[in-house]
Amino acid sequence: RSEAVRVGNLVLNVWMRIIRGLHHAASLCDARAWDEAVALYVGGSSQYMLYALAQNYCSDFGTCNDDSIAIANHDIMEQFELGQSIIQETPFYGCNATYT
Repeated sequence: RSEAVRVGNLVLNVWMRIIRGLHHAASLCDARAWDEAVALYVGGSSQYMLYALAQNYCSDFGTCNDDSIAIANHDIMEQFELGQSIIQETPFYGCNATYT
């Protein structure tokens, strides 16, 4: 039970940091900030980064695609790529706004 609370707290905090990073990147059209937020989602060797967690549990919940990739990871990586291309190629309203 305490492990579930610890992991849940970590996941929620990481997720909020990712969302904040994506918002920051979109507000300023900052491709580097976008990449940093995506890197936080994907993680490194930590088993608690969100990409790894989705991979670990997709077989348990039947949410893996035919390539054994979690559908959530596949879908979110597509959205990360779309967001990155928008930031890099298409200036939009708010790109020069000050982020607070």
